[in-house]
Amino acid sequence: MQCKPKRHISLNILVNQLTQTEAIRRCSNSFTPAFDIVNHNPMIPSFLREKYQLFYSDLIERLKVDMTILDYNYTRLTKYITMVIEEQIRVFVLRRNEVQLIGELEYPLALEFFLQFDGMCHPSFRVMMFQFLFVL
Repeated sequence: MQCKPKRHISLNILVNQLTQTEAIRRCSNSFTPAFDIVNHNPMIPSFLREKYQLFYSDLIERLKVDMTILDYNYTRLTKYITMVIEEQIRVFVLRRNEVQLIGELEYPLALEFFLQFDGMCHPSFRVMMFQFLFVL
């Protein structure tokens, strides 16, 4: 059985403010990733490697976290976005194709936004995220 992160590690907290266990989890490969890119050679065309570069590569370097933590939080972000879309459809009586979606290129920024507010109170985050996505 694979080890799953029981909670995220807030990326807006400096490493020196984390507990020793949290710092180890953030900076090392403490959890087994769901996938791995085994060939980073840009000379060989790869759709998946391009998606990895878009969603993970830059954030791994800038935030100094491993891929598993990002992947776990991308999954959480996607669940929140789905909840917001369903709520928009219900409240505004929309069809699914009438709801404006976040573009693929905006996902890394949306994840950073999500992680900054996710470390705060969850109920207020939900309200704030809901309001933010309606403004878009």
